[in-house]
Amino acid sequence: AGDTQAAIDELAAGSTDDQQLDDPNTVFNAGTNELTIALEDGGTATADLSALDNAGTDEQDLNSTVVTANESVEIQISGGNNTTINIQDADSDPTNEIELPAGGTNGQVLSTDGSSNYSWIDPDSGPQGPQGPPGADGADGATGATGPQGPPGADGADGADGATGATGPQGPPGADGADGATGATGPQGPPGADGADGDPATDDQDLTLVGNNLSLTGDPTPTAIDLGPYLDNTDDQFDDEVELRTPIDVDEGGESSPTLETNVQEVIQAIAPITSKAARIFYPPSIAIDASTTGDNRTVDLYQEYIDQFGTPTAGSTGAPAALPTYGRTELYYYVTYADPTVFDTSPAEFTINANGVLTYDIIATPTDYNSLINVVFVVK
Repeated sequence: AGDTQAAIDELAAGSTDDQQLDDPNTVFNAGTNELTIALEDGGTATADLSALDNAGTDEQDLNSTVVTANESVEIQISGGNNTTINIQDADSDPTNEIELPAGGTNGQVLSTDGSSNYSWIDPDSGPQGPQGPPGADGADGATGATGPQGPPGADGADGADGATGATGPQGPPGADGADGATGATGPQGPPGADGADGDPATDDQDLTLVGNNLSLTGDPTPTAIDLGPYLDNTDDQFDDEVELRTPIDVDEGGESSPTLETNVQEVIQAIAPITSKAARIFYPPSIAIDASTTGDNRTVDLYQEYIDQFGTPTAGSTGAPAALPTYGRTELYYYVTYADPTVFDTSPAEFTINANGVLTYDIIATPTDYNSLINVVFVVK
């Protein structure tokens, strides 16, 4: 069938039973323009009404725009061509214009007595009957079937990487290393300034000894005293002849029954092994060696690092000299007692120290925990 009526005629012609259309189940699908017609005893038929949905019909809107006041108006139609209408008075005579009277009600018509008098009168037709009651609402159409779900959309492009997170907190400091050996005693400081001179008129005098003769200073005619007769040379002794006033132990601390030294020779023999070894060994100050990247034939001047820190300490106690006493470059032997073999190439050919204290080394890998160890020792020659 090509239209609704044809569809109904086809149904009527082929029907052998007296049935009525089932109005509640007769549904029009506006989305597909299909009319589904149901019979009261069952059975349906569908008619495609798309051919009736003609966009070229006269279901259009009118609008107007004044082009020239009291002269022309443009009439606009949606979906069509616009036109301009001349609204000027043809004879330009205002005396033959009709002035509409005031008043009038809905449904009245304009009447004239033939003498240019106009009024509103009721039309000759009978009175308008009352408005009939509104018709009953038609039944709601059946809900159309849900259409199939559309295919999923394509995945969106990956978002940009987020900003790098903040650096984590610094790890706890490592355990303190063992205390280094006590350093060598520094050289004696300079003598203090001389005191103010005494009054020459007083007896502020000193004794002076020349040979065996003792005399006073500040005396223009000193009388020397010869001390020769009083000398008996009793202090001409060997170290084993000089007895200690109180025997002491100098090398067996912690022993339950130490052997006490009784003369100067025994004290020297007991303490010499200690001072000749331990006092000559010391650790230089801590320094940082860059191991953030690998590389060969890198150098660090161990002696210069020692001088830089001992020569200009960050702080000192009250009254202490500005710099620590130091040794000359050639007064020391230089050693590395340990270096992390996972970071440094410790083979003798690649890990060397020259006589001036310059260490040459290779970094073969960076430390896994951002920290590594190398132990340096200086020995006084």
